[in-house]
Amino acid sequence: MVDRLKTTPKGGGKDPVHGEHVNRKEATHHIGVQLPTGRENDKKVLVEMLSSNDFCSKTEKDGASIISIVGKGGIGKTTLANMVFNEIEQQFGERKWWVCVFERPNHKDLVWQILREVCKSSGENTDCSLTDLCKQLLNELSK
Repeated sequence: MVDRLKTTPKGGGKDPVHGEHVNRKEATHHIGVQLPTGRENDKKVLVEMLSSNDFCSKTEKDGASIISIVGKGGIGKTTLANMVFNEIEQQFGERKWWVCVFERPNHKDLVWQILREVCKSSGENTDCSLTDLCKQLLNELSK
């Protein structure tokens, strides 16, 4: 069964495919019972990268690191990230966060979303500037 998203064109006559999605599908790091197939090697490479001494010492020295998985929609990026996240969960304890980034993110909203994950907060995006949010995030990550 295919889920259908209600879309509204951003500008009056634009094609909904290129417009903004009103109801974006939320991603989570929990996978259902049926395990995906065909991504074991990709998962292994990412888990090894995250588990390597090089990566860990670099992360400790330089602060938080980000691994991006990019590609066209529907190729399994979120599924792959889910698999990796669930496998390394124990290794990183509380210092791991799941944030889903859409194709055209609003930078302020993205930083706020990351800050909420790091702080385990459900607060609303207040009138803080992007600069203030970045300072708050850096402060939280340095703890």
